[in-house]
Amino acid sequence: MLDPIDEQSKKKAYQLYDTSLISHDEVGKTIALKKIHSYLFESFYPFAGKIRSKTISKSGFVFANADYLQQVLSDIDKMPDSTFIK
Repeated sequence: MLDPIDEQSKKKAYQLYDTSLISHDEVGKTIALKKIHSYLFESFYPFAGKIRSKTISKSGFVFANADYLQQVLSDIDKMPDSTFIK
C-alpha cells in the first residue's frame, strides 16, 4: 500500500501521460522535469516544480544531493537528444 502522497502522484502520473503539458522540444530538459514535478506534487509541496537548495529524504531514501543538483541539471540540458536510445 502506497502512502497517500505516493498514491495521488501515481494517479497524476497516469493523467500526465494524456496531457500535452510537455512539448516534444522539452523532453529530456530541466524545464520538462520541473513541469512534471510541479504537475505531480503541486498539491502536496510548496516547492513542487522548483529546483531545491536543500538535500531531502523520505523513508530513509536520500534524493539527489542539492549541492550538485543545479550543475547536474545544467549538464543534462547540454546532452544531445537525437534519439531515445542515446
